[in-house]
Amino acid sequence: EAAIAESVGDFKREQSSAVKAAEKAVSLGARLLLANALLRDCWASNNLGDRSRALEAARKAREIFATVGDPGGEARALKNIADVLDDQGDHSGGRRVYEEALGIFRRIGHENGVAITLNNMAYAVRSQGDLKRARALFKESLEVSTKISDEGGEARALNGIAIIDWRQGNLAQAEKMYERALQVHRRFNDRSRAATVQGNLAIVHQDMGRLADAKRDFEESLRLLRDIGDKVGVTRTVGNLGELMTRMGDLSGAKQRFLEQLTLGRGIPDEKQRAYALHGLG
Repeated sequence: EAAIAESVGDFKREQSSAVKAAEKAVSLGARLLLANALLRDCWASNNLGDRSRALEAARKAREIFATVGDPGGEARALKNIADVLDDQGDHSGGRRVYEEALGIFRRIGHENGVAITLNNMAYAVRSQGDLKRARALFKESLEVSTKISDEGGEARALNGIAIIDWRQGNLAQAEKMYERALQVHRRFNDRSRAATVQGNLAIVHQDMGRLADAKRDFEESLRLLRDIGDKVGVTRTVGNLGELMTRMGDLSGAKQRFLEQLTLGRGIPDEKQRAYALHGLG
């Protein structure tokens, strides 16, 4: 149940189901089941903005997997730990842990794990400013996902490549990549990733000067993010709408969005969002 909830971006339900599974696993003494439930809890908690809980759950899971001799499970736990570290701004620390997870996945031939880890590590590398290396990692992730016929993995890699294209000013190519990724996520009803890609597409449309299209995309992304309870995503997108309204000359509307972003930012462990809100208000 938690796995299905994750696949459609329902993180509140994923967390609730994972907690119930973990409780039953403890009563049964089923350590592997407990470790897998903890990983679900980690993923849901991280997406709901609770980084400390996510990190604690992933570390407990890793300890269990290591104790019972499950390298694949340990690598998945390491990947989750790296995700949380990267999301909270520790890109160097996240990159080191991604490398450790990637080494295990390659050694045991876990191709899906390789593709996911390459993709996520590319974001950490991008955040450190190495766009060339990030593009190479995204492309390798795309190649592995294509080889194992993982359309979702392909869409995630396409989104990453599009981000690099956007950063380098190739807006038409970025738009094309985002639209391909968005079609896949919509077909799979993956609301979380669809919301992320649609928000990215809005930024491209904004930079192209297509402000009405950008507003439509941001509002649809925001609706999805509210539905799934992604607090960080909601806060970020509210700020993006504020920036767009500033460009459109709606200063009163922009101010309300930035004030909302500031209020929401106080309730999540992401100081960048409060900084963006203050910058917008200024």
